[in-house]
Amino acid sequence: MNIQINILKFFQSIRNPILNAFFLILTISTEVPVIVILTAIMYWCINKKYGQKLLFSLTANIAINTGINNFLSKWTYTNSYNILDQFNDYI
Repeated sequence: MNIQINILKFFQSIRNPILNAFFLILTISTEVPVIVILTAIMYWCINKKYGQKLLFSLTANIAINTGINNFLSKWTYTNSYNILDQFNDYI
């Protein structure tokens, strides 16, 4: 756990507005509406076959990730108190 805190401190030490904007754009670009819009543009304007493959793979990816997240959410919620108690020991 100590190594993770050191990694977080390192990334906080190199913070600046340009990197903040870059990572914000990177984070927003993985949201479902943005992915759907980009896939629709790919399908209608560039290449239909590639757009179909992209849409099917992204849909499957989102469905699998959501399923795993829902399956593990109970485990994460019940064990989060133990993890937080361990984290407070390092602060």
